[in-house]
Amino acid sequence: IPNQVERTAMAELLTREISPTHGTIKIAGHDLAELHQAVLAARIGYAHAQPYLFKGTIGENLLMSLRTSPKTVLWDPEKKDMGAIETLRAGNSPDSTRVDWLDPGLADLNSPEDVNNWWYELVKAIGTDELMFRRMVVDRMDPKERPALAEKIVGLRGEIYEKLKERDKAIHRFDPDEFNPSMALGGNLMFASPIYDISQTVLASERSFLAMIFDLGLAEQGIAISQTLVETLHQTFGRDGTDHPLFTALGIDEELYEQLVDIALRRRNDGDGALTEDEFSLLLTVPFAFTAEQIGPAFPETFKSEILEIRKKQGRAMREKTKDMFIPIAPQTYLPRLSILENALYGRISKVAGLQADLVMDVVSDVFRKHNLQQEVTSNVFDLPTNIGGSNISNVFQERAAFSR
Repeated sequence: IPNQVERTAMAELLTREISPTHGTIKIAGHDLAELHQAVLAARIGYAHAQPYLFKGTIGENLLMSLRTSPKTVLWDPEKKDMGAIETLRAGNSPDSTRVDWLDPGLADLNSPEDVNNWWYELVKAIGTDELMFRRMVVDRMDPKERPALAEKIVGLRGEIYEKLKERDKAIHRFDPDEFNPSMALGGNLMFASPIYDISQTVLASERSFLAMIFDLGLAEQGIAISQTLVETLHQTFGRDGTDHPLFTALGIDEELYEQLVDIALRRRNDGDGALTEDEFSLLLTVPFAFTAEQIGPAFPETFKSEILEIRKKQGRAMREKTKDMFIPIAPQTYLPRLSILENALYGRISKVAGLQADLVMDVVSDVFRKHNLQQEVTSNVFDLPTNIGGSNISNVFQERAAFSR
């Protein structure tokens, strides 16, 4: 890996105008002007402070030079493929984007695992392995895609808990007998975690779930919490403050927020009769989208006690009714909608943990390093989606990705 001085010299050399005055530019004995484009693409790269990342995943961006042509065929070549025929008629390549294009041989490697290992050696050499680990450990991982890693993470829960006992106030661990302020009302009620992302709109359409809330006698207090919370948000952010960082941190869609404000204001002025059944259901889902920490003082202690009482009596039955939406929280279960860090902690870091959160991360990092799991976690970066131009990725991360590419 070249040092900074060498990289600067190489950049100046590569960007220099080739002219009789400067003479021939040679790299490894080859005239740069005579090298084929394929050689330049595979062997020479220039990474600057503002790289361009294409839409797709970090992995697709990183391995671009090893993806020159399809390595598998999606369809039977003997059969007519109308999509390929239409593509050819339009003057485009019939190569499918849905097949494997990775060719490790271009880098003198034998398998995707070799590529992964070499890439991680590069990451360590330039000193960004810890940065990338900390970025990926706070992200989600699909346990179906990486079942072995999910099992290892679950196996570390006991060891991490022992090391973090003194910092228990910074972590809200999952306990079947305790209300967890970092979990939404739905998760606390059933002591379960969503299997997939469940928006308020989707939850409002689940009539059986809402019927269960009415049957449990939680609707009246739930709608009161919703009304208070939406009015508080409206007083704080109004209609024009939705670009404020504190609002975006709530994770609520701007259009949905405006709809909820309209519903809450009509309900305050004209009562429940001013709302349609769908509007009432949508407003009722608000506590199920936020945690008690986010709701703050508007979340009454009596409601927490009531939720725990219902969980003890009917938690099992509720989990059975909603098993297509929620997975029970258990010490041996990996929870897919929580981050890798939250799964390792078997809980969530408090939003008021402050400096303690960094110390918790240090402990988790040390445990993962001890068990040689940092590379496996960091490799999840290959699945990280990228928007056009990498707009969803920080500048620092873009630079590291471009250099690796």
